[in-house]
Amino acid sequence: MDHKESENNTELKQSHSLKEPQRVELSKYQILKALIPVIILGIVVLVAVLQNDGLLNWI
Repeated sequence: MDHKESENNTELKQSHSLKEPQRVELSKYQILKALIPVIILGIVVLVAVLQNDGLLNWI
């Protein structure tokens, strides 16, 4: 009985380790997807601050 349980645990660990890279890729994609609006917002704020300082009169 114990031997069978250890085999099941090994199979679970193997299937878990096989799923890891997919989860990592998905989280990297989600992080990148979440950072795009943050970067755009940062650029907009930077332009607004520079325009308010009078450094960007051409906008």
